[in-house]
Amino acid sequence: MFGELHTHIIMDGVNYKDAVAIHRQGPCEAVVRERLEAYRSAGIAFIRDGGDHMGVSMLARALAPEYGIKYLSPSHGIHRKGLYGAIVGHAFEDEYSMKALIDSAAKDGADFIKLMASGILDFSEFGALSPGPLPKREIVSFVKHAHSLGLAVMVHVNGDATVRDCIEAGADSIEHGFYMHRGTLDLFRGDDAPVWVPTVAVTDALMGCGRFDEENLSRIHASQMANIRRALEIGANVALGSDCGAYRLPHPEGLGREYRCFRQAGEGINDIDGMLERGEALIRERFAERRNIRRP
Repeated sequence: MFGELHTHIIMDGVNYKDAVAIHRQGPCEAVVRERLEAYRSAGIAFIRDGGDHMGVSMLARALAPEYGIKYLSPSHGIHRKGLYGAIVGHAFEDEYSMKALIDSAAKDGADFIKLMASGILDFSEFGALSPGPLPKREIVSFVKHAHSLGLAVMVHVNGDATVRDCIEAGADSIEHGFYMHRGTLDLFRGDDAPVWVPTVAVTDALMGCGRFDEENLSRIHASQMANIRRALEIGANVALGSDCGAYRLPHPEGLGREYRCFRQAGEGINDIDGMLERGEALIRERFAERRNIRRP
């Protein structure tokens, strides 16, 4: 069974505000246990969370061994003040405060660090994103500092130019990565290249829900599916993470949807499972099995 390499246990797949409200007085252990049990029952034994600002994913990590689950968390995501990211983390205003947040996550015992390098998809217009992205110099500084602490970096990023900036900065995994060009996909090949976690289940789950313009949504989804096919064709590093907990992706159903999308996108391509296993192995090596991590 594959692991779920991008989830948000704080979310419920229905309503973000209601899901967060449950934890306002502190992480709700009953809810976390219920979701961990759902993952255990589904046979999912490796989970990488995208973090949150309320300590929920860190509680999940502490409880997960009781359910036979290896659970990784960045503690919280890190974003520039005024740009996308408050939904999962804390904001910085300058390089000093950026590094302080990385240090704080490390002190919290984070397994890795998460950077929010761009905005999110604007489903009303193909190719459009919410405000951002970060300048390359900030991305480079962020990754360098996290790596100096022995911690891998997961990057939330969309848009071809910013994805390239993150790859060139040394990011260990690229999350979402919508609107990449073919040449950028080539940068995911090789043992030292980052792993792409496309989270295409997000757009797949939204199809037909009536919440967004169906024509634009279909085009966005199709472009990500085409890029997944291209990545599989060239043997790029890819892995399964669904953004489970996002709208219409209840725990633990996202992983199965993400896998089905990969199989659909890669129809006729040999050894898709082998490529996904390799991508997950790279994630485990970089994010779960680092040694000699130096804490600030």
